[in-house]
Amino acid sequence: MCEKICHIVPEPMWPDPDKEPLPPALINSIIKKVPAREDRPEITSYSICTPADPKEAQDESDADAAVDGDVNEDEEGKEKQTRWIIGSKETKKLSVKFFSTKVGSFNQILEFEIVGSYRPFKLKLQGTCEFPTISQAPRNVFLTQKRLRPPTAPESYLSKCYINSEGCFDFGPLLIKKDPEKRATDIAKPNSTFFQITNNGKYKLDATFVLRSSLPAEERLASDEGIHPDKSPFIMDPEEMHLGVGETKNLNVFAFPQEATPYMDQVIVLIKDNPNPAIFPVQCLGAKPVVTVNQEKIEFERALIDKTNMKTLILTNTSSIPVHWRLTGCDKLPEEFEISMEKSEPNKPLKPCGVQEINISFKAI
Repeated sequence: MCEKICHIVPEPMWPDPDKEPLPPALINSIIKKVPAREDRPEITSYSICTPADPKEAQDESDADAAVDGDVNEDEEGKEKQTRWIIGSKETKKLSVKFFSTKVGSFNQILEFEIVGSYRPFKLKLQGTCEFPTISQAPRNVFLTQKRLRPPTAPESYLSKCYINSEGCFDFGPLLIKKDPEKRATDIAKPNSTFFQITNNGKYKLDATFVLRSSLPAEERLASDEGIHPDKSPFIMDPEEMHLGVGETKNLNVFAFPQEATPYMDQVIVLIKDNPNPAIFPVQCLGAKPVVTVNQEKIEFERALIDKTNMKTLILTNTSSIPVHWRLTGCDKLPEEFEISMEKSEPNKPLKPCGVQEINISFKAI
């Protein structure tokens, strides 16, 4: 049947493809959807600088072995940019700078991308900003510590001890009127101690020691009660100190009170390149030896011959320091009198709040 139709319907005329005009050129491309980029934290403590001259980059690589702080980077000749064109087998050296106005550790991540690739290349940055510091822990500075001061005397008279509850180092009661110029002799041992100054930071430091009382009046605080500007009994030696990392040196501190009164002051440690000084409060109590007796005069009544009467003289140390004492003129007493002491050792001082009984006997002959 198809053959019959083909005889009835004529065959169409096909155009010659070699003679037909060509259509205009058309270029198609496939564009992939850009993947979503995660939010990146702001870079605050670091910056990238690109040397404008390749020779400068080489100069910086030669200076990597220099000690920190000895190289002053020149901001001129460097460009701050975030895009670079790197040729085949080419190397581009960048400078990463760290700067902070606060003390602490700062960890941040720089991310780089290549055109045509969305995979980030991460560079972890870690920097630490610190001041030169010394240890202020009481257990590292002071040799002796107590958590609380005993409430009653004489236990409350502590000597050369740091009291945690008061936050102060106490020399304790000291005999007044000693000569500060003799502080290098054995006489000044009760008046001297030392603080251990330790560099627990990451840098070498230079420290200067001053007393709060030596500062000008306008620099002292209104709350500095008990600090006498011109009568401070405290002396420090040395006044300056250089400490390497991890090094410990002793600061000798002396106290020579001249009056029987409490003294307070503060040892201030000024550290170069550190705006925060270290402060160690100190105090002492000027003391004068005082002994009281229970009676000023001892009188014996009439006594029978060969009968012995005895009376007791009681000595009490009312001061805060031990008192050395002795009786004089005993060898000049008449033979009717006899003096004896119980529980007494020769040349033994009378402790604070201590009591000594002296028995005086009269025997009529």
